[in-house]
Amino acid sequence: MKKICFWVRKNSWTVIPGMGWMGAAVFLAVMSLFLSCGEKKSLDPDRDPGIFDPAVWRTPPPEFRPHFRWWWPGGSVEENELRRELMLFRDQGFGGVEIQPFAYGLAQADLISDPEIKTVGTDSFFEKVGAACRIARELGLTVDLTFGSSWSSGGPFIRKGRERQLLISTQEVTGPSVFAGDIPPVKKPKYQGILELMMNAMAPFTGEAEPVALTAARVIDRNRVPVEIGEMVDLSDYLSGSNLSWPVPAGEWIVFAFYENETGQLVMNPAYPGEHSESVILDHLDRTGVDELIAGFGEPMVSRLKDYIGGTLKNIFVDSFELVGELPWTTGFGEKFFSSRGYNLEPYLPLLFREYGEVKWLEAVGPSRTIFSAGEIAGRVREDYEEVRGQLFRDEYIRPLVEWAHENGLRVRLQNHGGFEDFLEGYALVDIPESEGLYAGGSYDFLKLASSAAHTGGKRYVSSESFVALVEDPQGLTRDDFYLLAGRALSAGINKIIHHGFPYLYYRQDGSRWYPFAGAYAPTLGMSFTFSSFSDEDHPVWPDFPGLNTYIARLAYAFSRGEPRSEIAWLYPERVFPDLVATSYQGFSAGQGDSPVTAALKAAGLTFDRVNRQSLTAAKAANGRLKIGAADYSALLITDLRAASPELLETVEAVARAGITVVVLGGLPLRAPGFGPAGSGDLEVAAIAERLAGEVTGVAQPDELGKVFSAAGVSSPVLTADGKVPFLFNRRVLPGGELLLLFNEGDHDLDESIKLNVPGVKATILDPQTGRVNGEPAKKDSAGRFSLEVTLPSRRAVVVWVER
Repeated sequence: MKKICFWVRKNSWTVIPGMGWMGAAVFLAVMSLFLSCGEKKSLDPDRDPGIFDPAVWRTPPPEFRPHFRWWWPGGSVEENELRRELMLFRDQGFGGVEIQPFAYGLAQADLISDPEIKTVGTDSFFEKVGAACRIARELGLTVDLTFGSSWSSGGPFIRKGRERQLLISTQEVTGPSVFAGDIPPVKKPKYQGILELMMNAMAPFTGEAEPVALTAARVIDRNRVPVEIGEMVDLSDYLSGSNLSWPVPAGEWIVFAFYENETGQLVMNPAYPGEHSESVILDHLDRTGVDELIAGFGEPMVSRLKDYIGGTLKNIFVDSFELVGELPWTTGFGEKFFSSRGYNLEPYLPLLFREYGEVKWLEAVGPSRTIFSAGEIAGRVREDYEEVRGQLFRDEYIRPLVEWAHENGLRVRLQNHGGFEDFLEGYALVDIPESEGLYAGGSYDFLKLASSAAHTGGKRYVSSESFVALVEDPQGLTRDDFYLLAGRALSAGINKIIHHGFPYLYYRQDGSRWYPFAGAYAPTLGMSFTFSSFSDEDHPVWPDFPGLNTYIARLAYAFSRGEPRSEIAWLYPERVFPDLVATSYQGFSAGQGDSPVTAALKAAGLTFDRVNRQSLTAAKAANGRLKIGAADYSALLITDLRAASPELLETVEAVARAGITVVVLGGLPLRAPGFGPAGSGDLEVAAIAERLAGEVTGVAQPDELGKVFSAAGVSSPVLTADGKVPFLFNRRVLPGGELLLLFNEGDHDLDESIKLNVPGVKATILDPQTGRVNGEPAKKDSAGRFSLEVTLPSRRAVVVWVER
């Protein structure tokens, strides 16, 4: 077959004049074989992953080129326009699309006048997706499909598995006395009133809820924020129906009633058939929800698009989890908690609630404070709650979805941020973890989470929803902005860029062209902003896209070869990463959003991956390297670690005694995480920490890190005369050499003399803008290190290829 394919590619364009209809038929058959052979080769993203081929670098194939997020007005698309736009994408240097069908930005008048919009998930919709796949295949492009309509996951087919929450109601009492009467009634959560002002994202609050628990707590200090409470008791034995008869002890007390109900959160402006109020978010903590999503959307998709799955259509996409809840919950959570943590959660429930609940959109503005506290107990119970919640999120939602996708020949591309579990853990479970440029302002620290999970999880590809920011002008990003954001993502380890985005050409009833995020986002609050990028033919940077996309594709190809290499494994002790969308509203600049530690490591030219507690606990030291999952490192960095399991610290101790450099900023923890039996390892943790103190290197400030690591022999691959490294790095190690990306994130051009701290026989600079080699191969100095002159414009990158 390989010989046949080669012959066809070599000879298929030779047309014999006057060949006649039979000759034409044979020619078309040969051409069909050519196309199928060509598709199989060009669409295989894992071909020769250990080889860097300069010919492929110069002309990178479609799989390495950026993909457009392609917004559809639901199912209201026409085949001729699909073809025109796909040809446009190909000609602009894109390698494919991600179809996102929804009704965002469409008014009720548009929905009424055009019934084709609200057809997502129907036969006619999948027929149109099939047409897009067929045309894309003809053009050598690929298609990813959003798994449903809009975000977060849900739809009208979610009946039993709807998102749930726990509500809290309170009543103050004073003893000694007898409380005789109805328990505190259900109350509407504070957050819901705020969301009703901001967006159409919630069904009306009905008050329907099932009682779950009834407790009381003694008030210690009501003037503190949060209110300090003490003795906590279960009142269920004093309850008859909804009537409580409880002998109140002396002092001030608060009675707490807890109720479970559906959150009423709706999918954001979906284009499913039916009313918006029917498309609810699924329960991510119970498998029933994802099973209904698979049955309602996934199975019809597979049935109708089977001819394209695994070829043109390889990936399903799941957007970020913008979830809400007063306290995220699911039926049976209390029992599952007891089974996992070994104690009854009910008396401690008041300690988990926050003033404005747990709402992704509100947390992007600022954290919501807890309402009640009980000293150290509150934080410990919270740790246990989040541990159980995260495990349910993984086991009940992510894993079943990935298993189903693999059974049907699909891969999962997923944005794990915004969910109720460990970001790094969730990223590592999917085939292509995806970051984004809006969450946390697209900071380098945040981008590194997805790529780090890919590296330790053995995933070759990691993507990012890029060129999206909170802006006033949706077409306001400049050419330099695009290069800055692309370079930051690529230097952080991203190697698949998803361009946000292109709206299908559609005119609304008022005559305006549809852009999903145009206009005021929250008019009732007087907020006037939108999101970039409205990247159509009228965008000022549109003429530059072919060059930009080829530049990105060359870098994406290079930095998906071989294996990732970072010097430092840096423990990320938290489960989630705080969001701060508004940072992108200030424009873009070098180091934007960097933590002090990241800034210090960048300045020293040191690369790092973030690792979580679970992966570090399972780490091993071998041959002078720290092995964590599929990646290995020269050193370990621990910062801000307040609590650790004995098993985690035992691993750190073994690593340090094996000769691996361990640096600690902020001290070692003196307690285990959690409360009750799971948190009973405090004495053991303190003992291990005491032993470890002599095995690790402690630092007081981030700016000490560069010197400390250098003294330990952990140094940058690039050396400069003044010791300050002005580049951001990405590194890949191949059997035949090493690739280094040097990115100038700053506003000024660089002209640097550098030495490479990388062994090899030949070093050359490759220019991703032209695909050519820059200058002659580098010469070595007396110490055997390559010397290079690097001229690098602002916000641009070059690649150094060191051959062995």
